Amino acid sequence: MSRKIVFATVLILLLIGMLSSAFNIQPVKAEPKTIVVPDDYLTIQEAIDAASWGDTILVRVGTYYENVSVWKPVLLLGENVESTIVNGSIEVVANNVDIVNFTITSTTYLAEVIRIFADNCRVERNIIIAPSIQWSGIHVVGDQNEIIYNIIHGPHPGCGIIIGAEWLAQKAGRLGDTSYNNIIAYNYITCACFGIMLTTSALYNQLMRNIVYGNDCGVGLVKWWDWEPAPSANIIVDNVIRDNNMGIETFETSSNIIYHNNFIDNIRQVYDESWDDPFVDPSLNIWDNGYPSGGNYWDDYAGVDADGDGIGDAPYVIDSNNIDRYPLMNPWGTGIPIASFKWCPSSPEVGELVTFDASASLPVGGEIVSYEWDFGDGNYASGEIVTHRYSSVGSFTVTLNITDSEGLWDIEQKQIQVLPVNATIDINPNTLNLRSEGELITAYIELPEGYNVSDIDASTIMLDNTVAVDLSGPIAVGDYDNDTVLDLMVCFNWTEVAEYILSKGVVFGNVTLEVSGKLYNNEAAFTGIDIVLVSSLLGDINVDGIVNMEDLYIAAISFGSNLNSPEWNPKADINGDNIINLLDLYLIAANLGKQA
Repeated sequence: MSRKIVFATVLILLLIGMLSSAFNIQPVKAEPKTIVVPDDYLTIQEAIDAASWGDTILVRVGTYYENVSVWKPVLLLGENVESTIVNGSIEVVANNVDIVNFTITSTTYLAEVIRIFADNCRVERNIIIAPSIQWSGIHVVGDQNEIIYNIIHGPHPGCGIIIGAEWLAQKAGRLGDTSYNNIIAYNYITCACFGIMLTTSALYNQLMRNIVYGNDCGVGLVKWWDWEPAPSANIIVDNVIRDNNMGIETFETSSNIIYHNNFIDNIRQVYDESWDDPFVDPSLNIWDNGYPSGGNYWDDYAGVDADGDGIGDAPYVIDSNNIDRYPLMNPWGTGIPIASFKWCPSSPEVGELVTFDASASLPVGGEIVSYEWDFGDGNYASGEIVTHRYSSVGSFTVTLNITDSEGLWDIEQKQIQVLPVNATIDINPNTLNLRSEGELITAYIELPEGYNVSDIDASTIMLDNTVAVDLSGPIAVGDYDNDTVLDLMVCFNWTEVAEYILSKGVVFGNVTLEVSGKLYNNEAAFTGIDIVLVSSLLGDINVDGIVNMEDLYIAAISFGSNLNSPEWNPKADINGDNIINLLDLYLIAANLGKQA
């Protein structure tokens, strides 16, 4: 074998090894992080665009006027379901997206509030208020999604929840997509045209423990177009279908399994399109789970239960093709009541009276006979509407436990954020040259009605949670702003405050400072802010962002003065030797012309 052949063989083997190594390089996987809106990004969309796969986007309380597109797998989490509001819509086009804890509404006409063209997504514990929507509150085209624990009010003339519609999937570029194995559970839907609609290409989905109340139609199983597959093999179980014009409407559907539902106070329990249109094929669905499991509860069932097994002796006939062979004599026993509550004000201050209202809780079958509250701070109450005052700042878990006349119960838990008392703060002086010298910075604290500044524990007072109050300085109570309300005067060390602000890198501009502390009597906290104008330019005595002749003039007026002189001006003591002399004037002159 020639040397050239050996060399070529070795070279090929080396190249193969190098390529093998290259293709086996594994990228370093970034750890999921939390992005906060508006702290990190002002809008939800900006946060989504900046996020990495698997990140959490925490959206703080506020109203966000956006039509959001979620195009990567993230957790979109609202800080408070009632106070984190998206005025607009959310479209999901990525798999593995979670949307939790928002109120979503719109002041403009929309096709849908939440649209999901994806798989393995979760929409949980949201409130959707949709007064004028063309299609739906939530529309899902995809597989294995979960729509759970949502409250949907409206839309009219649209639907609360739609599963399926292949033509919309094609419009979104998902040609041939179906909607398989989605779970729609524990939702409360009212005031819609259809509460829940399963339509074309919706197969093997589960509707469980939903309450569809006060809609034109509670549940629809509807085929829209002849060329698209009808909704089939879906399971509809353990739902409350109540006070609708129609309980269930069917249109050319078959093999759906419907049992253990409670049909109560509907004007028409079931309606099939073939009854009035001879060109429509009759639907053929399964309306019970066999014996002894049983079928559904129909409040207009006229049969008897002679053997006392809880199942009617005669079937409930819907039409010749659809019969509940084992109708239940009483509402299905797993009709657990649904606990729900709200409170006002939504963000209370310490000591403020908070009203908790559980009137939105829903009985299912029985009547609610007990409302028990745990406020999360060691205090409890009973009753449908109760009040409570929190004595400390923080986040508390409020628990409502309701029990009905059948002994069935449900719990709802929510987080309430208790804020400090909002104090009025006046910081003096309100213009600071951080390069000058001074002894004290004074803060005047005024509390709202119902609080006494004499109860403030001065030792707890902090500036921006960083600089402690100077307890060696004067501390006094008086009406310093002449508004007939008492103020507490405290002081902070000038040098400590200046060094703190300088550490933030401020050259010139307004700085917001927070003063906070606690009260002796009930540990209630207070907080308030004031804005001061600061400059870190050496020689900028009048704090206007430039060192000029005006600063020299101010220093010259107090030239030769010291701490005990009536014309003393600490702002002009540039070198901090407690006397204004030529050195101070020189330092100003040396910086003439400098500006922020």
